[in-house]
Amino acid sequence: MNAEASTFPGMFLRAPDSMVAHNRPIWRPEVSDTLDYEGELMVVIGRGGWMIPRESALEHVAGYACHNDGSVRAYNYIPSAVTAGKNFLNTGGLGPEIVTADELPPGCKGLRLTTHVNGELRQSADIAEMHWDVAHLVHLMSTIFTLYPGDLIATGTPSGCAAAAASPQWLTPGDVVRVEIEGVGTLVNPIVDAPRAGAGDQS
Repeated sequence: MNAEASTFPGMFLRAPDSMVAHNRPIWRPEVSDTLDYEGELMVVIGRGGWMIPRESALEHVAGYACHNDGSVRAYNYIPSAVTAGKNFLNTGGLGPEIVTADELPPGCKGLRLTTHVNGELRQSADIAEMHWDVAHLVHLMSTIFTLYPGDLIATGTPSGCAAAAASPQWLTPGDVVRVEIEGVGTLVNPIVDAPRAGAGDQS
């Protein structure tokens, strides 16, 4: 959102087990303390397709949810490891539910997204301020992949992430992150240290 103009959005795939549900703990990995939050709108595909025209892209959207695109910045800073920084086990949040597209403005434009950490406002922006809107992202992704029902597309985050600060306030155990989007819901995740290797069941 409000990003410097570029010709192509940043892209990476995120593994299902890198994300947890509403009210479930996000893990700070043992290998790095640079865990950051990114409040985002998540798009849920309802009708698949390939080479979807931008003009009809929103017809392929089933609904929307809140997303915390948790990121381990020490890895994001390494060009060859950006995907790794987005895929540590249980580092992202998704929920609390899917709100169907017909209940919301087209592409969620006009809805406000906020992110709070321990009650402190860190991010606030209108979805309409996104550099890449939902219709464009669905169209663009479909020129690369075939989209299928149930696929998820995260739309990018506003300014205010810890990484952008002169003295970053990384997430630490005991913190609580709240991502809220008007009309979509409020996603809440506490932060805990990841279990150490060999600690047992990791589910």
